[in-house]
Amino acid sequence: MEIAFINVDLEIEAHESLKPIADYFGEDVSVLGCGKWGEHYQAAFEIAGGIGDAESIIGYFCTLIESLGEDETRIWAGAFRKEFNIGYESGLEPRSYESVIRSETISRISGVGASVKITIYPPSQE
Repeated sequence: MEIAFINVDLEIEAHESLKPIADYFGEDVSVLGCGKWGEHYQAAFEIAGGIGDAESIIGYFCTLIESLGEDETRIWAGAFRKEFNIGYESGLEPRSYESVIRSETISRISGVGASVKITIYPPSQE
C-alpha cells in the first residue's frame, strides 16, 4: 500500500445556520453535511471534482471564502471552528511522503481565520 493524499474538507461550526455559506459556495463545492447538530450548526465541504493537491485545494477554498458576501462573511467571522482537514491514507511505501503547504498559503489560511487539521486514515482493505 502506498501513502496517498486523499482530499481537503472545509469544516465549520457556528452558533447560527451555515446554510447561507453553503448556498453562496454553490456548485463550486460538494456539501458533505450542513445543518443543526446538538446546540450548534456544522457544515463540511469539499471542492466539487476535488482534483489537486492539498495546497491547491486550500487555495481554492480561500478564494471562495475571500469572496463571500457581507452576510456570509459575518457568519464566517462568527464561526467558532473553521478548519481545513487534510486527509491522507497511510501505507508502507514510499519510505517517506511529503506534502508542502507554502508560506503564502499559510498566510491565506491565517487571513481567513482558519486552522489546519491532519487526518491519517489506515490503508483501505481493497
